[in-house]
Amino acid sequence: MRKLLYRILAGWFGYTGTNPNPESSVPLNTGRDADLHRKLQSRMRLYTFLADHEQAVIRDFVRQFYEGKHVYAHPDITDVEDALLVIAANAALVGAAQKTHCFSSVKWLYLCADDLDVDGDAYESSTVRLDSDLCVEESRHPRPGENLVVHEFSHILDAQFGLSSSTPGLREGFERYVDDIQQGRWVPIADCFTDTAAIEPLFDSPDAAFHTDVEFFATASEAFFTNARELRQYNPELYADLSSIYGLDLADLDWQAIWNA
Repeated sequence: MRKLLYRILAGWFGYTGTNPNPESSVPLNTGRDADLHRKLQSRMRLYTFLADHEQAVIRDFVRQFYEGKHVYAHPDITDVEDALLVIAANAALVGAAQKTHCFSSVKWLYLCADDLDVDGDAYESSTVRLDSDLCVEESRHPRPGENLVVHEFSHILDAQFGLSSSTPGLREGFERYVDDIQQGRWVPIADCFTDTAAIEPLFDSPDAAFHTDVEFFATASEAFFTNARELRQYNPELYADLSSIYGLDLADLDWQAIWNA
């Protein structure tokens, strides 16, 4: 999760907002394929740069994503359907190449407003909370190293398949990354430094803070989908392993055009 390690305190996943609005189990009306394509073109910048067959995979994933999920939206969110669309589409980037069955393990999805002390979080493979406005903004106007949906659903993928530190590229990439961060060298991956002050009962010291391979996998995944060219230049082996996991090779896309939405 962004800004904070997994919360594993009992009951953390209770909705923090007031009077959440429950949506139906399949709350997104995707319409005809051509209509869905047009919606994604305007709401997911990266989508327009993908190949036709990759776009088709995303559309198929979106149509199935909300089956069996319970969605709760904060009453202050004005366009729930817009948020639902970009969440499903960006989750497709993470889950389409693996046997996630459109992240069927996720049963509860919370769309939050300004009521979280983090941007989002994930609990094992069943529950995800996301800042709705941030998800929409990052989908429409990508920034290097920042995609909340990718970050949280990569945690779900990791919880399902144990991917963090599962390959030489990830293991060695994590060690190099931590050293680069500590030495103040530039890296194209966000700092996954974890401040544990908010969950200090789990640790001996309230000042405990560290980098973890779990958070590294999530932040490296964000870099893969938002800054692939520089990630490949920084660490080709890490990039190759993430490309294999996600079934995409994005480094040669026009990233300046993607960022200049």
